[in-house]
This record gives sequence, structure tokens and C-alpha cells, in this order.
Amino acid sequence: MSPEYFANQLSEDIEHAQKLLTLINEEQQALVARDLPKLETLLDHKQPILILLAQHASERSRFLQDNGFSADRDGLISFCKAQNLGNGIVESADVLANVIEQCRDTNEQHGRAIRSYQAATGKVLGLLRGTDAPSLYDQKGASSKSSQARPLSQA
Repeated sequence: MSPEYFANQLSEDIEHAQKLLTLINEEQQALVARDLPKLETLLDHKQPILILLAQHASERSRFLQDNGFSADRDGLISFCKAQNLGNGIVESADVLANVIEQCRDTNEQHGRAIRSYQAATGKVLGLLRGTDAPSLYDQKGASSKSSQARPLSQA
């Protein structure tokens, strides 16, 4: 891998990561609308981008290690200094890292929203089934806690 290829790959990955961020933001809209077909479509579009980004990151890490540098930002800085490449590659790597961090943060927010939806749905189902029943009132107005599950038809 040449330094030019390395720089080009970083530029392409910035574009891919920005596309991924756009898809993740569209995913938020689909989550709010509970549009499952759109969520599936977005997932189908996200998978190849994620795979490509992972492959490229692995290639860059191997390249740095094969040339005697660590596979982190410090190793990249050392490589650029050794090759007299200036700061362009490091700046591109920083931009890529920032976009990927935005993707990660947004995705974690979606995960929390999904877990919240699941918990709320589980709570409602538990109430309907009687497995998570709060104190209920019987026909005489007395408070009683139902300890046995009941079918949804009797909820």
C-alpha cells in the first residue's frame, strides 16, 4: 500500500462513514415511526458499509505494523513524519475517527431507545398476561395481588 493509496482510502472511508451516519439518522426516524420494513432496508444498506470500513481499518493497521509502526494515531503520526508526508493523512484519520464516533454515539442512543421500547412493551404484556400484575381491586373493592398468570382473553 502506498501513502497515496492510504490517503485515498481514508478519504473514501470518510465518505462511507458519513453515509453510514446518514443511514443511522434515517434509522432514528424509522424507529420513531416503528417502520420495520424500512429498518430492515436500512440494515441491509448499513452492513456492507460496516464490513468495508472494518476491512479498510484492518488493512491500514496491518500496513502500519508491517512498516514497524503501531496501529494507532501515534503510529500514523510517526509514519507520516518518517515519509515526510505532512499532516494531511493524520487530519483525514482524525476526521474519520470523529465521524465514526458520531456513528457510535448515535447508534448507542438508538439502542437505548430500543431497550426502552422493549421494556415498555414487556411491561404492558406482563400486565395483560397477569404475570406482572400490580395490586388490583376485586369485585368487592378490596385490593388483591394476582399471583397467577391469566390468558390474554381474560385480561
